[in-house]
Amino acid sequence: LFANLCDNEELQLLVSKKPYAHLFRLLNHTSNKFIFRVINVIFTLLMYGTKTTITVSPHPHFAVIQEFKGIDQLYKLFKIIEAEKLLKVKVGICLCLLFRAQEVPKKLSVKIFPILKALSQDPDKSNQIFAKNVLNGLAKNQVNKAEIEKGGFKIPK
Repeated sequence: LFANLCDNEELQLLVSKKPYAHLFRLLNHTSNKFIFRVINVIFTLLMYGTKTTITVSPHPHFAVIQEFKGIDQLYKLFKIIEAEKLLKVKVGICLCLLFRAQEVPKKLSVKIFPILKALSQDPDKSNQIFAKNVLNGLAKNQVNKAEIEKGGFKIPK
């Protein structure tokens, strides 16, 4: 669970071992603290994946995660987490990373896009930059872009 300490070469090796099915099984744990650590690993691997392809293409790990219904599992986790706001945000961001340049299902977009919009205006600059990058990746799909821009929101460049 130390993926966040890995360099790109080590992350590539980790991804080549096909860890997602095993990591997603760990999300059934009863401890939110443990689940948060697993989500951080998944997040790190997804972030690595975003750096390996151009932003107009789907996330390179999308198909692998979809094979075992991992996106559904993340969404279920997103819906049941109430007490741990940071964990909920991290799960939501993982979902958004996966849907880069693809239409996000309405049931997800109405819940997750407001979180990203709020993060894009967060006092913490790193949150702003991160949210801006995720929103721009999602906006490569016209349906997502229209949903994000509802209410007059301007996607930061």
